[in-house]
Amino acid sequence: METEKQILSFNCGDQVFGLDISYLREIIENQTLTRIPLMPEHIRGVLNLRGNVVPVIDLMARLWGKAAPVSKLSCILVVEFSGEDRKETLGLFVDSVNEVLRLPSENIEHTPDLGARIRTDFMDGIARVDDEFIVLLKANMVLNLEELSRVHESLDLAGNEWGEDEPLEDEQETSALAGPASGDKPADH
Repeated sequence: METEKQILSFNCGDQVFGLDISYLREIIENQTLTRIPLMPEHIRGVLNLRGNVVPVIDLMARLWGKAAPVSKLSCILVVEFSGEDRKETLGLFVDSVNEVLRLPSENIEHTPDLGARIRTDFMDGIARVDDEFIVLLKANMVLNLEELSRVHESLDLAGNEWGEDEPLEDEQETSALAGPASGDKPADH
């Protein structure tokens, strides 16, 4: 049984969220994204991450329907998880990153059924840190399978074969803060 979890805490709107670091691939600075036509507003666009096309979700728009303002502290959390038939990589646009917390299991409560400000299927639980609560998100639930499929189809129509290792033009190193070392792989979820 797990006795402790490592959680990355970050801000989105006036809420502090947490994400199990096993989902986290890296944290990158905010940058110009390529918009995808006919996508919902919470899909900010795609970025070129060392030759890979990564869709970026505006977490504030996804959760509350209002686009997040851009600031000097805004950044993109690149997360990876197991999808239906392949590994999925997404960027989560957030207001700012706080810190990595080591939380004892007894400080993490199951997702409440009532009174949550966000849909509970996005939640992995709620963590108590001192006198405050942090909503823990499930990276694999930020976009549902239908939305992921639409993003993939749009990229294919635009001529970008999803999952290909061919670099895009003007490939650039975008990492501001690295996640696991290049030889380490995030855990499957």
